[in-house]
Amino acid sequence: MRADDAVLDQIRELGFAYLLPVRPELIERAQRDIQNVKAGDHDQHPGLSYLFSETGIHDQANRLVGRINHLPEQLQLTRRQNGDGGHAHLDGYWPENEERINTPDAVLGVYLSDVPAPRYGAFKVWSDGRSAVQTWAKPLINLPKKNESQPEKQGEPLHVLGAAGTAFIIHGAVQHCNELRTIEPGLRDAVFLRVYRQERRDVLAMLKSGGNSWDY
Repeated sequence: MRADDAVLDQIRELGFAYLLPVRPELIERAQRDIQNVKAGDHDQHPGLSYLFSETGIHDQANRLVGRINHLPEQLQLTRRQNGDGGHAHLDGYWPENEERINTPDAVLGVYLSDVPAPRYGAFKVWSDGRSAVQTWAKPLINLPKKNESQPEKQGEPLHVLGAAGTAFIIHGAVQHCNELRTIEPGLRDAVFLRVYRQERRDVLAMLKSGGNSWDY
């Protein structure tokens, strides 16, 4: 079985999958590049695209999802300190000046710090909630507006755990967030990239797909 086939199988089962880890020297480089960044939530940071390009993660995402956008220079850096957490959501409801949501086809993530347990601020996904998203989206004729409610989460979340360098991909129609970090010292650092198709971009079909794969 090819590596991409194994990833697709896990996506169909869970809505997310682990990718090959990023090489230690690239993680060390990234850790140096962000050492002066303050703790925060969704801060765009330049110069971290090498984490996805030099490891082939962006190329693999292109094979999985199909003709995705070019790798941008600025990526989302999330630095989580004690007391930082989040709520289950689908991406694409911001910025507010856009009328309709623009949920990405997939989200790529790379940990820059060790996340051995949920309380370290682990990324979490609601694999059991994909049917709820599908049920919510099925009767929609038009995409919901930015200020409309997102679907309610269902089931228990799965936590993405691993050492610095752990890489993963989640389907855009899978709800997710960051677990509350309860570790006092240090930060949980992660880099995220939202992936959008260049062609056949059908956000409504993606939401109705149930987060199984990119066959829509």
